[in-house]
Amino acid sequence: CDGVDNDCDGNIEPPFGPFGTTASVRRGTQASAPSIAFTGREYGVVYTTDDGDTLELGIVDASGMPMGSYIIHSGERISSPSITTDGTNFGVAWSALSMMDSSYDIYFQLFDTAGGPVGTLQVISVAVGTSDTIPDVVWNGSQYAIVFQNSTTFSIHQAFADSAGNYVRTSLQNVSNPASPFRDFDPAIASDGRGNHAITWFRWNGVSPSTGGDQFRVHAVSLTASGSVG
Repeated sequence: CDGVDNDCDGNIEPPFGPFGTTASVRRGTQASAPSIAFTGREYGVVYTTDDGDTLELGIVDASGMPMGSYIIHSGERISSPSITTDGTNFGVAWSALSMMDSSYDIYFQLFDTAGGPVGTLQVISVAVGTSDTIPDVVWNGSQYAIVFQNSTTFSIHQAFADSAGNYVRTSLQNVSNPASPFRDFDPAIASDGRGNHAITWFRWNGVSPSTGGDQFRVHAVSLTASGSVG
């Protein structure tokens, strides 16, 4: 292979580029923080609008043409939406201002491909008064695995929702619990589709830029379907 015949089949691949034409899922301004998933028939694109007061779900067909967009949640300071799919419905997780106090909670709900809610809104919180933010969600073949950071303790946590979208309260687990001055941020999750998944995040080690040395390192852990370390 010479770096151009990328799959070593003796043929030169066409130049990399977009397939089809670029289309706007939502026309207008103030749409941000998109996340995307594919059911096998259509794409679901979730994003925030109106400076974080509205969460929308845009549906795009397999050719890349927008089919419609739907307001799926309204609240205060919505941020960091993440979307996955079981092949039928979309599972969406996001962070928003708590219904109890001025901290932030994680919210999760299923939606169909017409933007309609499936089941009820689920609220995930490590503890009252602490802020949970930056979720990522994946369908692992039997349930939804949700990972997020607690921005008060700078630790990483995970939780599960069943196939109907109900939060399994006994599933809440601490994935990382860094000792001061370490702080963990921005988790991401992926699954093998057979119940197992892996979580990664980055850790600030407390080293000041003025003193040199490593400031950030990426950590990862592999977990089984039960949430234990694999």
